[in-house]
Amino acid sequence: MAQDFVQGFLATITVDGVDQTLTIEQGGLTRSKSVLSKGSMDGTGFAKSIPGPVTGTLDLTGHIVQLNLNDLELAFAKDVPVAFTMTITEGLVTDAAYSGFVTLSQFDVDTSADANWAFQLQGETSGEIVYTPSAVV
Repeated sequence: MAQDFVQGFLATITVDGVDQTLTIEQGGLTRSKSVLSKGSMDGTGFAKSIPGPVTGTLDLTGHIVQLNLNDLELAFAKDVPVAFTMTITEGLVTDAAYSGFVTLSQFDVDTSADANWAFQLQGETSGEIVYTPSAVV
């Protein structure tokens, strides 16, 4: 049975040690850093700012085949942060990657008429997110 065309681009996502090749419609890693005000004792009267904790959110929307769905269900069921690596393998001229740990907080699946599942996966990052630059120049 031939699979129908699904709009999106290929991404390789490793979640909990399992490589997933997914058709991603939208993928995002949002990070933010709070800025803390620190009083100054140097007589200038101007406060200084210092970086606060970094928080982040991983958000993926796309299509997935049954085998990969099984692996994501196992990762979502865990009560601990799981390792992830996100590399876009199609549509961008890059092989850059982001990796770290994520506590999966939402996993929605929906059936579609094209022999796969539509899904949305979200989670909050835990700890440092490491960026690996592209080797493609």
